[in-house]
Amino acid sequence: MFREKDLDGRTKLLTLETTRLDAATANALKDRVLPLAESGQDGLVIDLKPVEFIDSSGLGVLVGMLKKLGTRGRIVICNLQPNVANTFKLSRMDRVFTIRPSVDDAFASLER
Repeated sequence: MFREKDLDGRTKLLTLETTRLDAATANALKDRVLPLAESGQDGLVIDLKPVEFIDSSGLGVLVGMLKKLGTRGRIVICNLQPNVANTFKLSRMDRVFTIRPSVDDAFASLER
C-alpha cells in the first residue's frame, strides 16, 4: 500500500502505492501513520503521486493525522494528480494542508 523512508531522523516520507485513497484503503494508511504521530515523529511528507482518486475517507485519514500531530509536527502533501488536486481544492483541504509539487519541495518546506 505504501513505502516508508526516513529522511532525516525526524521526518518520514510515505509514498502511497495505490491509485485510490478511499474507504477500502484509508484504514491501512491510518493504522500505519497514527502510531508514527504518537511516537513523536514531527514531520511527515506524504507522496500521493500514484493516487488518481481520493474520497472523504481518504481526506478524513489525512485530517486525523494532522490532528494527531497537533502543534508539534507538520504534514506536507506532494505530487498531487489533477483529479486529487481538484478534490483538495473543492473540499478546501488545500487551505488546511501544505501542498508542494515534489518530494524535494515538500521536504524543504519542513526544514527548520
